Amino acid sequence: MILYFYPRGAGTGEGNNALLGSKDLHLVNITPNLDPQKATIAEGIDYVADHIEEGVNCPVCDQHVQLYYRKLNAQMASVAIAMYRVAGGDWVHIPSLQMLRADETKLRYWGLIEARPDDERDDGSPRTGWWRLTWDGIQFVLGNLRVQNAAVVFNGECLRLDGPLISVREALGRRFRYDELMGRAA
Repeated sequence: MILYFYPRGAGTGEGNNALLGSKDLHLVNITPNLDPQKATIAEGIDYVADHIEEGVNCPVCDQHVQLYYRKLNAQMASVAIAMYRVAGGDWVHIPSLQMLRADETKLRYWGLIEARPDDERDDGSPRTGWWRLTWDGIQFVLGNLRVQNAAVVFNGECLRLDGPLISVREALGRRFRYDELMGRAA
């Protein structure tokens, strides 16, 4: 089934004289009484932009389009601390840390870590597991830098940071103790 965008009411008997430039769009199935030439790519882009927060399939390429809000969480902060303890600002193979992992590479959204450049596996993938803390990452781990608590992500790229500023201790919350992770007596 092919879907086209039409200004609300166009070709539906609900005000067939609607302006084509209207941003009030909806999806309709193609039927013989609807002219596919009424829709423009610009109207499709406007529709996607209007629905990107809750998610929508792009009418042009059918890709799911959505903004994701990723919080800097306790697990990410604990991996940053482990990276600092093991390697300081040098390269570390994160899988070798043998920690419960899932989101640690998202620390790149805040500019706290960076992947080793020009590195690839035998199969050509750039996902080698080698990362290092940036200067900001080190400062965050040491408690000298606060960052916004959320990254707004689209298509795997950080568009902006959002939310209140948090420290490494605030990111750790009650789940971890900073002094213990840093190897200090409490």
